[in-house]
Amino acid sequence: MKFVRRSLRKNQNVVTVLFGMTIDPKKVSTSVTPFANTDDYSVILQDEEILFTMNTMFLVKEIKKSAKNSHLWEVELTLIDDSDPQLAALAHRMKEHLSESTGWQRLGDWLLNIGQYQQAEELYINLLKNSSCDKNNAYVYQQLGLIKHNQQEYTEAVSYYKKSLKIYQKTLSEDDQKLGAICKNIAMTYEKLDDQSNALEFFEKAHDIYKKALPANHPDLSTSYRNIGQLYNNMGNYSKALEFYEKASTIQEKTLTSDHLDLAASYDNIASVYNNVGDFSDALEFYDKALRIKEKTLNRTQPSLASSYNNIGSMHCCMDDHKKALKFFKKARKILEKSMPPNDPDLASFYSNIGKLYDNMGKYSKAIKFYEKTLKIDEITLPLDHPSLATSYNSMGQVYNNKGDYSKALEYYTKAFTIREKALPPNHADLAFLKHDIGVVCENVGDYSMARQFYEWAFSIGQLSLPSDHPHLHVYQLSLDNVKRKM
Repeated sequence: MKFVRRSLRKNQNVVTVLFGMTIDPKKVSTSVTPFANTDDYSVILQDEEILFTMNTMFLVKEIKKSAKNSHLWEVELTLIDDSDPQLAALAHRMKEHLSESTGWQRLGDWLLNIGQYQQAEELYINLLKNSSCDKNNAYVYQQLGLIKHNQQEYTEAVSYYKKSLKIYQKTLSEDDQKLGAICKNIAMTYEKLDDQSNALEFFEKAHDIYKKALPANHPDLSTSYRNIGQLYNNMGNYSKALEFYEKASTIQEKTLTSDHLDLAASYDNIASVYNNVGDFSDALEFYDKALRIKEKTLNRTQPSLASSYNNIGSMHCCMDDHKKALKFFKKARKILEKSMPPNDPDLASFYSNIGKLYDNMGKYSKAIKFYEKTLKIDEITLPLDHPSLATSYNSMGQVYNNKGDYSKALEYYTKAFTIREKALPPNHADLAFLKHDIGVVCENVGDYSMARQFYEWAFSIGQLSLPSDHPHLHVYQLSLDNVKRKM
């Protein structure tokens, strides 16, 4: 550490990096000697130096800014060798890739990887002009699709991907993983275009290929289950989402260590579905599983840890345990406000949850304060038709309705509904929720016929999109019955 302190004292404009190495001799093959203790050979004994060979390999576990000095970054490394399964898989994929591409293609790939999209595109276009080989052209079309995806030109990306797919379908076997990879890329691009039906079609095509080509517990198959689960979750088909998320986690539980972060991500996904269907106790159980993994493996200042505290706090809020909710929100806030830029979307989500807590507690001024923080971030960082912006408007509508400011409530509810109606299928559960909220405002101002109409819409959509025991469905029925009695 004395060298670090000396470096920091010399020039405060320089960022210093401290590498911390974890070396477990048991995890290194006996056929290699990547390091040696030089105590018996060094002239300066107090330095206690370790000598590493030039080809020594380390896995980067974590990169973080030092809590003690903003000019110091700490990188945690773990020694590995060729027997490491992740490294072996990466090396195998790289060898496959290098053997299948030409020198010019590899140059294009390199330009793509460093973000030089225009130069990469020019090179690939020239390759197309000078090639009559279907195999090479299929690869180039695929890379052009990646470029357009990264440039957010999604329609062009789909076009290039489909050209690649058409050629590969003629030259490859129907269970070749390349076909699965292209179908997955097409699906993910359709997701960006909010074309969920086409996204689902191509995710399922990719999944069918992976099921034929891969062992039952292969990580790529787990990823495929997760992708389909995520899409169903976004579409509001929660039973299907849960089915695919659980299949993904089953594979991970068999193939990963119990404290692997990918397993924590799977538990978070399952919890999100339970949250969406109103099963807050099961959601809390899985959010807690994810938290236990993160607390074992992550530094206490990691935003991912804050995300878990935020999720658990939100569940306690939904279960009306305000004291516990506030406890977890405080933990999340301590991390997020130190580690996140002021306009980060994760910070917006966190402020929204605190706003909801204060709204539930009847502290409307405090709720509005935090909802406004969320809205400020969303309006800066999101497009005007983004679903998260609709959620923020809806939250503002709810707190103003609870406060008794019905004109303000209706203003925000209308903004939320306008966005959601354009973005979601007509029977989505979120539309039922918004229609019910607008009905509440209409009822509060005495317009019972309009309130009844919105409640009927909400109940009708809810019956199509929610489980029969979902608490929202019960609320919609009660609201409809109550307003009928008032008419």
